[in-house]
Amino acid sequence: MTKLWLLAIATALILLAAACGGGDGDANRDPEDFAEFAKQIAREAERGDVAFFGSRVLGTIYTCTEEQVEASTGPDAPPNPICTEVGIQYERMLITNYGGPGAVAKAEDVIGNIQEFFGDVLVGAPDEYGPPQVRLYATAIPDRAGEEELNRYTAIITAIHDITGVPGRVVRGLDFEYVDGRWKILALTNGSYPIATELLSPTSAIVFYKDWTRYEQ
Repeated sequence: MTKLWLLAIATALILLAAACGGGDGDANRDPEDFAEFAKQIAREAERGDVAFFGSRVLGTIYTCTEEQVEASTGPDAPPNPICTEVGIQYERMLITNYGGPGAVAKAEDVIGNIQEFFGDVLVGAPDEYGPPQVRLYATAIPDRAGEEELNRYTAIITAIHDITGVPGRVVRGLDFEYVDGRWKILALTNGSYPIATELLSPTSAIVFYKDWTRYEQ
């Protein structure tokens, strides 16, 4: 069974778990204090519990319009467009590429992004930022145009990947919001090698985040 098939199956299971586990009973509620919840993020990141993160991905239902279809079929259409017919509905999210443009993606593609982040970890020596395994490096608050009023907090996780034969540190910024008693991921930031480490310093990360705080267990 190929890696793509395995990812597809895992994604389907995560989406099913998210749909079935959305109850707001006391047993399923997260602490409202993000600093307290960050302890759980750190623990599950070190365990490599991809389902913990994937099941928290929450997009916004969007219906494709005629204008979107025209933009998806014209000469400047993006590769693999989502809106190929008017009326198509999908759960969409924003993925921001640090150092580049952002993009709208399906929620399942965001889950796949997280799965690959955990799955591509390079086992080996640490670097100046720590071990290669996935771990919570810092927490922050998104500070980008149009997001000032959003009640979101970011978990900045990092790991070392094999970048065309060279160990390279990569980063994901997971933007959480408290929804119906659960912390949900509503947006994601990709930090690719070699500029990802700029998100691991409060000085350079200020372009994207405020209240950047190094996580210490």
